[in-house]
Order: sequence, then structure tokens, then C-alpha cells
Amino acid sequence: MPNDYPRQQAEDAQRRRTADMERQHDQRVRQQRAALESWRTAQERRQSADEARRRQQDQERRRPSS
Repeated sequence: MPNDYPRQQAEDAQRRRTADMERQHDQRVRQQRAALESWRTAQERRQSADEARRRQQDQERRRPSS
């Protein structure tokens, strides 16, 4: 009966490496999504602030100066 132990060890090590790479990839994807979501939220806030500033400037221009 041949000794399959070294082959099994090598296969287990390969499975662990593959699982580690998948976990690292998933973590990078989650971090990228979080960064994108953070950027998108900040961009929406900037746009809202810009719109509010424009509305206020328009109102100030429309007011009769007395």
C-alpha cells in the first residue's frame, strides 16, 4: 500500500492556499465596495450642498434690494 500522506498533505495545503486567496479577494472586494459607497455618499452630500447654495444665491438675487 503506497503512502498517500505526502500527497494528502500537499492537497490540503493547496486547498488552504486557495481558501486563503478567496478570503483575501472577498475582503478586497468588500473594502472596495465600502470605499465606493463612502465616496458615493460624500458625493451626494456635496451635490446637495451645492444645490442648496445655488438655491440660496438665486433667492438672494431675486430679493429686491431696499
